Amino acid sequence: MGAALTASEPAERREIWVLLARDEPPTHAGWAPALDLRYRWPLTGADRRAVRYVPEATTSA
Repeated sequence: MGAALTASEPAERREIWVLLARDEPPTHAGWAPALDLRYRWPLTGADRRAVRYVPEATTSA
């Protein structure tokens, strides 16, 4: 869904953020992880992750 929402943007401005509780970051054809942040949710103290994906063409530029 996020990829479809940014489809009209130039490649260098397209990104998707995925918030994860326990799972590993998913894979999606044409997209690559660009940033993987680990943090602790302040309310519960549980470890969490936020992964930023960009189109694969922009990761090598």
